[in-house]
Amino acid sequence: MYLKLIYHCLLSCLLLCSGSYASESRLDSLQQVLKDSRLSVEEELSCYEQLGMEFEENYQATEAAQAYQQAVILSRKSGNTGNKLPSLLYRYAVMASYAGDFTNTISALEEILKLTEHVPNDVLRARTLMQTGMVYFFQNEWDKAHYF
Repeated sequence: MYLKLIYHCLLSCLLLCSGSYASESRLDSLQQVLKDSRLSVEEELSCYEQLGMEFEENYQATEAAQAYQQAVILSRKSGNTGNKLPSLLYRYAVMASYAGDFTNTISALEEILKLTEHVPNDVLRARTLMQTGMVYFFQNEWDKAHYF
């Protein structure tokens, strides 16, 4: 019974450790591709978006926000203004708020609201309004938080 328990503990540890190693490996690979390759704007945008998701998955909010910010810049550069830009802005805003960068978070959220007036996305708009209220709440700006 005792050996069986040890076996399950070791197996769980191995699986958890290998998962974090795989994630670090993906992060390293993406960063290497971005550094060494001559990518098109769309390919670079895709890499930064994936990098942001990897950092987000590893609870690295500042790094995720920086990666999403680069993806936003590249999305604007490529002229991709459909649903992609508001979605990237939202991911950036959430990670920036987790990182404590409330000023840039509010700016991004306001931009999403403007963009979703032209390209309606009710779910994203609702999430944006909720996130805006939460940011104001955490800044103790009760009147603004109450509005959202």
